[in-house]
Amino acid sequence: MALVIRLRKMGKNNYQTFRLVVLDKRRPRDGKYLEMLGWYNPCAEKNNLSIKNDRVQFWLEKGAEISDRAKALV
Repeated sequence: MALVIRLRKMGKNNYQTFRLVVLDKRRPRDGKYLEMLGWYNPCAEKNNLSIKNDRVQFWLEKGAEISDRAKALV
């Protein structure tokens, strides 16, 4: 199973939020995921990011790839 860490789009129109998730590379962006690693809210001015760095490191050691946008946040 090829795993990838990427941002999953959430929220509503004109107010997007994202979840940092681990999922199978072949699944769609908003498909079922294995674990939620954090969230990112670009619309918020304060406290707009929360990431479980220990779990991100765990999945990277297991061989998961990380998308460019997710890498910029981590």
